[in-house]
Amino acid sequence: MPDTRSHFGHSPRVFSPLQGSGPIRKVCVAFCVIGLLAVGFPVRSPAQSARSGTPLFGPLDIPLVSFDRIPVEKILANPGEYHLRQIRMGGIIRSVQTEVLTQGCGRVHELTTLTLEDETGTIDVFDQGACGGNTSRLRASTLAAGDRVDLFVRVVANRDTESARGMVEILVIWSGLVRK
Repeated sequence: MPDTRSHFGHSPRVFSPLQGSGPIRKVCVAFCVIGLLAVGFPVRSPAQSARSGTPLFGPLDIPLVSFDRIPVEKILANPGEYHLRQIRMGGIIRSVQTEVLTQGCGRVHELTTLTLEDETGTIDVFDQGACGGNTSRLRASTLAAGDRVDLFVRVVANRDTESARGMVEILVIWSGLVRK
């Protein structure tokens, strides 16, 4: 068996607050957990292109203008094709409805329903406010009917058992006004 004594002739004692089951260990563990919860995982705000000023998306920082706009008609015709995809949409806001929710993500937040119209159709788009993934400075609750917008959204398609057509939810990731 190897000799574990230090050069002073006695065994070294290493103190760790995480050893044992005393109150110091409980306090250390509590601070570790609180620290992890406080740091969390922030939503990454899209970077801005130095040349064009347009937002950049994804791990490769692709400019928004590089994404083709998907017409409402295509999404409604085959929502499963776009399920869990992030796409670009655009059009004119026809109505804005905002409600304040007190449950859902642990804090009071707004849920805004935008009715978006393009050349091919109309669809409702949802902005979940502080609980959603909208990383833009523009908040959906500040939009008004008649505003032209460019949106980067996540599509969630659900299969409706009562009809042949699927249902779809469009969740805003980024929103911006289109300059006229």
